[in-house]
Amino acid sequence: MKKEIEKILLRENKQTAQLNISRVKSLKLEIEKNVVPAFDNLNIGELNTELLNDALIGDCNEIKAMVRQQGQKDIESLKSTAIRVTLTKGIDTVLSEFAQTCNAVQKLKSLEMLNFIFVDKNEVKILPDAESVIIAECKEYIDDEKELAIYNALLATIKGINEFTNALGKNAADRLGSNPFSQIFSYITSENGKLSIDAQNDYKSLTK
Repeated sequence: MKKEIEKILLRENKQTAQLNISRVKSLKLEIEKNVVPAFDNLNIGELNTELLNDALIGDCNEIKAMVRQQGQKDIESLKSTAIRVTLTKGIDTVLSEFAQTCNAVQKLKSLEMLNFIFVDKNEVKILPDAESVIIAECKEYIDDEKELAIYNALLATIKGINEFTNALGKNAADRLGSNPFSQIFSYITSENGKLSIDAQNDYKSLTK
């Protein structure tokens, strides 16, 4: 059984999370302002989550079918061919206008936030846990064994560098100069790809 790797939080991306939360709220307002009234004008019943998704990410196929079905029933009861043709064209116009309204909302480029929105009894709402889910989704973790090994190695390196500068004392900054990392690595040598302490180091000079 593979050992479970403990995740390490790298960054929270709070600004991105707040931006996405704002996008959800803005999308909700646009739906209430534009999509809901346009849907109500179709007179095919109450809006629900499934129909909202159809309107914004499903090319209105289900809604179009419902409107045409309802309109066809009304048209078939008429005897005048001219009126029937006029009403058929009217249905096409209504559907075209509804599609244009939906397209305008789609252009806001916030539709990936639609999964945080639902409709309850014809009222558009945001999922209660939307903010916490968005905040969690914006956090970045190390959850790969190899990445974790690199991360821990870097921590060990930093710990060693801190111990080295602490050993130098309060004048460490003066001894290491403007490029401390370059100076630190000048005390290290490499042979066959392996790092080791340079045998020529003058430790007395480092203690002055």
